[in-house]
Amino acid sequence: ISVSKIKDEYDFIVIGAGSAGSVVASRLSEQKEWSVLLLEAGDHESEITDVPILSLYLHGSRYDWKYKTEPSNSACLAMKEKRCCWTRGKVIGGSSVLNTMLYVRGNKKDYDNWAEMGNTGWSFEEVLPYFLKSQDQRNPYLSRNKRYHSTGGYLTVDDAPWHTPLGLAFLQAGEEMGYPIRDINGESQTGFALFQFTTRRGMRVSSAKAFLNPVRLRSNLDIALNTMVTKILIDGSKKAVGVQYFRDGKLGVVRARKEVILSAGAVNSPQLLMLSGIGQREQLEKHGIGVVVDSPGVGENVMDHIAVGGMAFLIDHPISLTQTETISLVMSRVVNANSAIRYAVSGEGPLTSSVGLETVAFLTTKFGNATDDWPDIELMLTSASTNSDGGSNVKRAHCLADTFYDSINNRDVFGVFPMIMRPKSRGSIRLKNKDPFQAPLIYHNYLTHPEDVRVLREGLKAGLAIGETQAMKRFGARFHNKLIPGCKNLPEYTDEYWDCYIRHYTMTIYHMSGSVKMGPTSDPWAVVDPRLKVYGVKNLRVIDASIMPLITTVIPENSNLSNPDMRSKATISKYNVAINVSYDYSHQLFCYINLLIKYKILKKCSVILKKTSVVPLPGQKIQNEYDFIVVGGGSAGAVVASRLSEIKGWRVLLLEAGGDETEISDIPSLAGYLQLTNMDWQYKTEPPPLSSPYCKAMNGDRWLRFPLKCRFNVKCKNLSHLNAKRILKQREVAKIFTSTYFIGIHPTFREFPEIHLNEVHLKTEKGIFVEIISWCSTYTYRLKLITGSSTKYEIRDINGERQTGFMIAQGTIRRGSRCSTAKAFLRPVRLRKNLHIAMNSHVSKIILRGEPPRATGVELIRGGVRQVVRARREVILSAGAINSPQLMMLSGIGPKEELARLGLPIIKDLPVGYNLQDHVGLGGLTFIVDDPITFKKSSTIISYRYQTLPVAIDYIFYERGPMTSLGGVEGLAFVNTKYNPDQSGEWPDVQFHFAPSSVNSDGGEQIRRILNLRDGVYNSMYKPLVPAETWTILPLLLRPLSTGRVRLRNADPLSAPIIEPNYFTHRQDVLTLIEGIRIALNISDTQAFQRFRSRPLLTLMPGCTDY
Repeated sequence: ISVSKIKDEYDFIVIGAGSAGSVVASRLSEQKEWSVLLLEAGDHESEITDVPILSLYLHGSRYDWKYKTEPSNSACLAMKEKRCCWTRGKVIGGSSVLNTMLYVRGNKKDYDNWAEMGNTGWSFEEVLPYFLKSQDQRNPYLSRNKRYHSTGGYLTVDDAPWHTPLGLAFLQAGEEMGYPIRDINGESQTGFALFQFTTRRGMRVSSAKAFLNPVRLRSNLDIALNTMVTKILIDGSKKAVGVQYFRDGKLGVVRARKEVILSAGAVNSPQLLMLSGIGQREQLEKHGIGVVVDSPGVGENVMDHIAVGGMAFLIDHPISLTQTETISLVMSRVVNANSAIRYAVSGEGPLTSSVGLETVAFLTTKFGNATDDWPDIELMLTSASTNSDGGSNVKRAHCLADTFYDSINNRDVFGVFPMIMRPKSRGSIRLKNKDPFQAPLIYHNYLTHPEDVRVLREGLKAGLAIGETQAMKRFGARFHNKLIPGCKNLPEYTDEYWDCYIRHYTMTIYHMSGSVKMGPTSDPWAVVDPRLKVYGVKNLRVIDASIMPLITTVIPENSNLSNPDMRSKATISKYNVAINVSYDYSHQLFCYINLLIKYKILKKCSVILKKTSVVPLPGQKIQNEYDFIVVGGGSAGAVVASRLSEIKGWRVLLLEAGGDETEISDIPSLAGYLQLTNMDWQYKTEPPPLSSPYCKAMNGDRWLRFPLKCRFNVKCKNLSHLNAKRILKQREVAKIFTSTYFIGIHPTFREFPEIHLNEVHLKTEKGIFVEIISWCSTYTYRLKLITGSSTKYEIRDINGERQTGFMIAQGTIRRGSRCSTAKAFLRPVRLRKNLHIAMNSHVSKIILRGEPPRATGVELIRGGVRQVVRARREVILSAGAINSPQLMMLSGIGPKEELARLGLPIIKDLPVGYNLQDHVGLGGLTFIVDDPITFKKSSTIISYRYQTLPVAIDYIFYERGPMTSLGGVEGLAFVNTKYNPDQSGEWPDVQFHFAPSSVNSDGGEQIRRILNLRDGVYNSMYKPLVPAETWTILPLLLRPLSTGRVRLRNADPLSAPIIEPNYFTHRQDVLTLIEGIRIALNISDTQAFQRFRSRPLLTLMPGCTDY
C-alpha cells in the first residue's frame, strides 16, 4: 500500500504508522476533502507477524528498532552490559505487530486522575465512547454489556481459541484467595480473568490491519513506507509547515497545509521534537541545534511497566480435557504433525496461543488502597516454560549445562510474572547527537524509587501464594525455588533476597510512555496541552503514549483521534507485552507432509505449502574484486548484502561457510532437529562440554533457534532496522558493525492480502492463512465451570472495571511459515547482477594492508582451494559472536598476548573475544502427574499421542491441532528472589517457563540426542519416567554477573575456537537460581496442581548425590 511518490503538499502529515498513527490517518481520511500523508520508517507486515505464538520471533528483527537502554546499577543487572532491550515496532502497525495482542484498557481511575491533574476532557467517562467506537467484541457474553463493550468497530477483540487446563486452575486459585472473576474491561478490575486479544479468525489484528487495510484505496490517503522523518519544519512564526524525510537514499521535503501530527512513539517522538528544536535549551545547544521552543519536559517523565521474571512452578499431571489439550505447552506433546495440520487447515490448536498467556490477575498490595479498585500489581499467568521443547533448541541456544537443565526438561510447568502498574521511578531520553539516524540515549532509571521495589516484592509474594492454593496443589504444583545467581549471598527468601532478585531479573513489558507529557499550562514539565497541541508551536500535535502524564494501569490497545475535525481526544497507543516461549516439532511432521504432497491425498496440501518451499539461491563464480565483501550470510549479512546491492553501481560479494536452506527449515518448530547436522557449527564450550549450536548455513543460526525466548530474542541485535543507504553514504558501515551484535532472527515475508483461507487457495495462492480457533470452551462456559466451587480468589477481566485477579489468555494468528533473513532479503534479489552469493566458502583471514591498517580483501577456502578476493571499499564482518572474534584474531586484531602466543602478527591490540555473555537457566526440574495429558510418546502400541497422520492432515488442511503451537509456554512468571537488591517488586531477577513434557517424553529417541545428555544422567533420572506423564518448570537468570571469553585454539582457521562461558563463576548467579527453584516448588505444591497429584521428580542428579 506504499505510494511510489510523495506529493509536495498535504492537509495533514502523520508521522509514524503505529498503534496511534494508523488510527488517526484512517479517521482523518474519512473526510474526502482532506488529503492525508502517513509516513512510516518501517516496511510491511509479514505472514509470520500474524501468528500469535510467533510474536517474540519478531523481536530483534527488521521490524524492531532494537533500542537498548544505557547501563544501570538499579535494574537489569542480569542483562548483558546491564542494559535492557527496548523492543519497539519499526513496521506499519508499529508495536501492535510485535506485541502479544492483549486487550486491556486500563483502569478508569487512571483517566479520572489525568482529568484531576488539569487535563480536561480525559476522564474515563469522556474517553470510554472512543474505546467503544473502535471495538468489535466477539465474545457474545461480554458484548451484551453495552456499557463497556461494543461491536462493529475496526478492532476485533476475542477470547483465546486454545487453552490448557491451567487457565481454569488459575481462575480457581484466584477465587480461593478471595478474588472474584472479572471482566477486566468492565465495571471493576480487581480480580482474576481470562485474557482477551486483538484477534480475528485466528490472526493478529494490528492497528494497520484494523484501521488501514480497509481504507487503503482511498484516493485522499497516501501511505509512504520505508520513509524516515528526520525533522519537523517550523517557520519563523513558530508554525509547523511540513517535514523533512529520508527515502530511497535521498532527503525530501513535504509541506502540511493544516497540521503535522507526531505519532512516533515514546522514544522517537521526543527525539524528533528535539532534533526539530523543541526541548531543553541546554540539551539542544549542546548538540548545536537551534532552539525553537525551550520545553524542559521533552524526553523527561519516562515511565514503563516492568515485571519480575523467573517465577516457575512444576506440576505432575497431564490433565487436558481432550486428547489434544494439555496442562502446559510441552512441545513434544502438542507440536507435531497433528498440530501442524490442524493449524494449517482449520486454524485451531496451540499455534493460536499468544505465547502461553492464559490468565491475568489484578491485585492491590499493602502499599495500595484495596477499596479504590485501583490495583498496583498485575500477575500474568502462563502455561509453558523454556524447557517446553525438551531441550532441542532453548537449551542449546542458551548453552545450558546438562546439570542445569535436565531435572525439569520437558516437564509440565506454569509461570507467574508480577508486574507493577504505577511505578514512581522516572527515566529520560536524551539525544546522543544531532544525527537523526542515531538511536537516542535511553535512561530507564527502573527501581530508583524504593517504593517500586517494595510493591514488586509484594507481587512476588502474591505469586507464591497462588502456587500454594489448593487449586494449584491438585496438579502437584511446587515452586521451582533455585536461588538466583547474584543474590545467593543473601539469606534465602528474605525481603533483601527478593529485592536483589527484582533488580536482577527486571523485565520490561514494553509500555514505554510519558516522554512528551500532557498537562495544563500551569505544569512546567508539560509539552502538550489536553488537546495534544505542542506548547509554543502552532499546527503540531503529539498523539502517542508519550503524552501520558501518568502511565495507565495497562497500556490500551488502540489509539484514536476520535473524530476528523480534531476537536476531541486521542486514546492511547498499543504496545507489546513479551512473554517467553520456546518450541519444537517432531521430525515426523515433515515426513507426513511430504507423503501427503507426494501422493496427492488432497490437492490443497500443495497449494498451501507452495509458498513455503525454498527458492534456491544462485551459486556464482567468485571474481577477483568487489566493492564490498560481506563475510557471513546470517541474520545480519543477508540484510546488508541485500541493501548494498540496491546501489547498482556497487558490486557485492556475500560469503557463507554453509550451504543453502532446506524445506524442513521452513517449519519453525523443526529448528531443534537442524542442530548437530551439517547446518550447525556444533561448537562446545570448555569445560564442561556444553553444546553450542551455531548455524553453518545461509541465514546463520536463525534456522537453529526458536524465536520465542523473550530473554533471548528481546536482546537480539540486528542491523536490519538501519537505513543502509544512508549509512553507506556516510561510510559508517564499519563503525556500526563493530558496535552491534547479530543474535536474532529476521522473519520477513512479503505482505499478503487479508483474505480467508479459501480465498488464498482460489484466488491468490499467497500462502497459509490461519483463522481463530476454538480448542477450549467459551468464556461463559469456563466461568460456569468454576461457579459454585469452594475457591475464594477472584478472576478478572483485566480490560474491565477492576483489574486485580486471574485471567486466561487470548490471542490472534495468521499463517505460520518460517522466513529467514536469506528468504526475506536474498531470495527476492537473487538475480541482481551486482550481487554474488558464494556458499560453502570459509573465510580464513581478513587481509590488512598499510598504516594505519586497511582491510583490502579476504582469504577464503572453497572446494578445497584457497583464493584471495579484493575489496575496493569495505570488508563487512558478520560471522556471529563466536566466528567474528575468531576471524579478527586470525587476521591480527585482538589481545597482543593471545596473538603472540600463536605466532600471529599483531596489527591492532584490542580486547577481542572478551565480555562474552549469555542467559542461563536451570533445566530438569521435573514433575509427575497421573492423567494422560502431557506431550509424550505413548507407552502403548500407538507410537505417538500427537505425531500421527490425522494430526498432520489437520495441520496442513485446517491449520489447527498441536502443530499449530510454536511456543509451548503456557505459564510464565517473573519473580524476585531474596538476593534481588531491589525490593520494589518491579525488577525481577528470575523468570519461570512452564512446559507439559520432560526429557523422557519421547522415550529417549530425540530429545536426549539434541541435549547431548550423558547416558548416566538419562538412564538414572529420565529413562524410568518414559511411561510417566511429566511436566517441567525452567527458571532463567535474567541478569547474570558472570562473563566469558572466546579464544583461539590455534592458528588454524578450520579449528573451532576455545569457548569459555564462565557460567556461574559469580556466586550470586548460582544463589539466585537456587532461590528460583524454591519458589517454583512452592507453586507446584498449591492445591490447584495437587488435584492432578503433581509431585516433583525426587531422583538425585548424578554427580550431586553427596549433597
